[in-house]
Amino acid sequence: MEIQTALETFMGGGDGWKGSIYGRICTTESINSRPAYLSDNPQRKTVFVFGADTVKSATEKEPFELLIHLGLLPEYIHLKACVQQASYWLVLLKHLEDDACRLPSKPSIVPATWDGLKDFILQYYPLAVNDVTEHWGTVISTPIETFEKVAGFKFIKALENVSGNLFMSYSTFSQLERPVRAWQVRCFLYCELRIFELFKGDGFTYRQNGCKDEREYMAPNLRLTDLREDQVAVIPLNLNIPIDVHDAADQCNIR
Repeated sequence: MEIQTALETFMGGGDGWKGSIYGRICTTESINSRPAYLSDNPQRKTVFVFGADTVKSATEKEPFELLIHLGLLPEYIHLKACVQQASYWLVLLKHLEDDACRLPSKPSIVPATWDGLKDFILQYYPLAVNDVTEHWGTVISTPIETFEKVAGFKFIKALENVSGNLFMSYSTFSQLERPVRAWQVRCFLYCELRIFELFKGDGFTYRQNGCKDEREYMAPNLRLTDLREDQVAVIPLNLNIPIDVHDAADQCNIR
């Protein structure tokens, strides 16, 4: 089903836009496996979502362009779609504030700012709070390349294998020898919370050229079956990845 048709069906006309509307790009192992949670990792506690303005404009873009517009790096898209053979989906959410929602409590959805991120860490990652707080000033003011030089690897490589030695999950981070180093905190934010290279902490997505794009938010990793059928729509995305992205990934040895 095309994005525009699916979106029109889900929104049900003009009245459907009343209330809070959010969207999320999800991935699964194959087109035969629909997303169960907002993240492909059920253990992940938080995710990024975008708001109504972005949802409305989604029909104007090709899927690959939409992912770039939302701040995903081309090499990350290539990693997921070409290396890991994952399928991309557009998940739409609406009326999460309804009293009839089956969720045990109304989800907290906040702008994706540094302050919002810190609040989510306090709420969802209590074992990391002290270490993150200790290095917070360095983390938010230092380019990610600086941390990667100290670590000795590019953080995106850690995402190739979430069970590998490079991936800094919440469990791995919690078990590190103390005191932890600033690069370990930044790697934890990169791997576990997906605070990537283009995150500026001002509530907007950015492109590689520095262009500010859409508003983005942080949300809990909801299980989609906890929502009513009229609150969620799942739309498959057919990606056409440009040849120059394939070439760049080969040069970076992302295979």
